[in-house]
Amino acid sequence: EEQPVPETAEQQPAEENLSETQELPESEVDDVASQGKASTNQTEGSGFGEAMTVLKMSLTEITLLRKSFDLLLQSLGNDREAVGDAIYGTKISALIAIKDSFKTPRAVMSLRFFNCFRLLLEKAEDFDELKIYVETLAFKHLGLEI
Repeated sequence: EEQPVPETAEQQPAEENLSETQELPESEVDDVASQGKASTNQTEGSGFGEAMTVLKMSLTEITLLRKSFDLLLQSLGNDREAVGDAIYGTKISALIAIKDSFKTPRAVMSLRFFNCFRLLLEKAEDFDELKIYVETLAFKHLGLEI
């Protein structure tokens, strides 16, 4: 009788390797949940003459965010499109006044939302990288009249 060969990382579906999370003691989860907000530091930037607030989260908060995203993904059957569509639907319902401004097909935007959220979580530990990514996203929207 042959023994099953364990799958290597290359053989596993991509959905299983979306983000790395670690197990946290329940007390740490409760501590972060009770705090209710991340710490912020003011950083002067050249962003149109205004101060920019840089979000700095603890490793525990970042881990909880990643775990939450992984749970959302699992609850929707590890379907990236379904997660993106859920995010898209939530955003569109909150932005009823500008809904008609969205010209890109829903399926394309859903995957963009999914990838955007995934990248935000990946860059969360490196504040400088996160800031650059958020600024890049903001600049992509400058030409839109919203």
